[in-house]
Amino acid sequence: MARLAHNWREREPLREAYRTAALEIEREHELRRLLTVGEEVLETETFRVLDELWQEAIRSAVTQDGGNFGEKAARLEEIAKARRGLFWAKTEERFGKFWEALYLSAQLHRGSGEALSELEGIGGLEDLISRYTAENGWWRLDLWALELAAFEDALAASDAIRFLHPALRIYAEFLDRVNRTFARAVDREGWQPTQLDFWRRVRAERGRTAVFLADALRYDLAQYLKQ
Repeated sequence: MARLAHNWREREPLREAYRTAALEIEREHELRRLLTVGEEVLETETFRVLDELWQEAIRSAVTQDGGNFGEKAARLEEIAKARRGLFWAKTEERFGKFWEALYLSAQLHRGSGEALSELEGIGGLEDLISRYTAENGWWRLDLWALELAAFEDALAASDAIRFLHPALRIYAEFLDRVNRTFARAVDREGWQPTQLDFWRRVRAERGRTAVFLADALRYDLAQYLKQ
């Protein structure tokens, strides 16, 4: 039966029929009253009420001001990662945007916290630049924050305060500290890269090379375009 329901959901011409049938069964059997959420239904997508119950559960777990968001962030990231790609998130915008925003926020909170810890032992320009530009470097925090900001108006104000603002606050703390650390490093070491250094690195041992010059293109956006 589970395989049949899955195939029904996945076939585009049948999706609306599945949605109608699922909602009718949900109402007829009062599933909201019968179902509870837990690990065993983390990736279950049969009924819409499961997304609603998961939302209610995490709203109850996080204080209204988001004060304990950091304590819950790892679990919230797991839940959002699992729910964001399921049927109701793909077919109803309110679920899709909620889970995507929560996933981004949890990633941003975790990543900013880790970056703040890493900053404690870094002071040199070369280390700072390499940490930022690494494949999974700090540039991702800028991209996540930019993407997250686009969701703020799509969520209820109370959800934005509870789930988004804590991540944006710790990200702002990271920005302040990394910029101060970078400025001190430049004062101490000077700004080493030059145009000659750039061309030597880019052109070294290469054949014909096309170089695109963009005015102040953010590194995170450049990585996004590259991908």
